[in-house]
Amino acid sequence: MSKVISLFSDQEQAGRAIEALAAAGFEDAEIHEIEGQNPDLEPQPLAVAPIHQGGYGAVTPIPFSAFLSDLGDSEAEQFLKRNLESGGVVIVVEPSDEEASTRIKRILEEEGGQVV
Repeated sequence: MSKVISLFSDQEQAGRAIEALAAAGFEDAEIHEIEGQNPDLEPQPLAVAPIHQGGYGAVTPIPFSAFLSDLGDSEAEQFLKRNLESGGVVIVVEPSDEEASTRIKRILEEEGGQVV
């Protein structure tokens, strides 16, 4: 099953989307959040941390590129990276089946996400 990848303008908007996914019964889904970089800090490799039931897990960061393998489109990857650098937040969800994928995409879009 392909990952669902959605871009949000900021952390607050992404947080609402995660809460909406949990409210819709996806609290056990594998959900990852990729936060944009603070332009005042030394640039760091983009990484993600899994989110478990609305909280952050203590994990080793996973390279951003590992979550983009389903895109198969370097233009989409560059689009996401540019938006992350300007403070955007990406949510990556791994649905269990096609029906779940459709529901997840709808929820993310309703919460202001741009599904890629």
